[in-house]
Parts: sequence; C-alpha cells; structure tokens
Amino acid sequence: MKNSKAEGIGNIPAEILKSLGEKAWKELIQLCQDIYRMGEWPENFLQTILIPLKKKANAVRCEEYHTISLLTHASKVLLTVLTKRLPAKAEADGCLGEDQFGFRKGRGTRDAIGAL
Repeated sequence: MKNSKAEGIGNIPAEILKSLGEKAWKELIQLCQDIYRMGEWPENFLQTILIPLKKKANAVRCEEYHTISLLTHASKVLLTVLTKRLPAKAEADGCLGEDQFGFRKGRGTRDAIGAL
C-alpha cells in the first residue's frame, strides 16, 4: 500500500496498517483467511464512500462525472489477495471453458481466432 492514500470508511490511514506489529498482522491475516474460507464478508468491509469527480469544469449530468470508491484498507488487502488467487483457482477447477480467452491472463480474442 502506498502512503498518503484516502482513509476510506474506516478512517484508518494506510500508514497505521503498515506500522502494525507482528501480532496485529497475524490477526489481519487470520481475518482474511477466515473471510476467504467462509465466503462471507464482514459488513464494514462492504461499506464504501463514493466520491463524484467532475470530468469537465461545468459538469451537470451524471455522465460528466466519474466516481472513486473509498474502501477500508483491510478490505483492499483482502481484495488484492483474492485478485491474485482467483484466476489460478478458476483455471485449476475448470471453471473457465477453453473459449473464454478474455478471462485469462496472457490470452485474448486474437488467440481465439488462431485456435479456429
């Protein structure tokens, strides 16, 4: 995690999480493992703050804005772990058909044309 990032709904700066001692890190790791194993997210991990940002100075319509989501940093840690684990698990479990090139790293629709 980078320093000086928005705190999100938990109001806990990334710097605090990064400075936690070994015992606190073990607790956070255990929490993430429990969430992963049980498949249920704590309510506070699901909360987010949406911030609308203007794409141009005189924005008035919704499509003239984009949003950023502020999550808890602990939630971001878990999302990063999941993002790295899920593709390998989906591949190993046979969840993706051979024609689903767009969902695999290093494969794209051009690979599909070559396979025909």
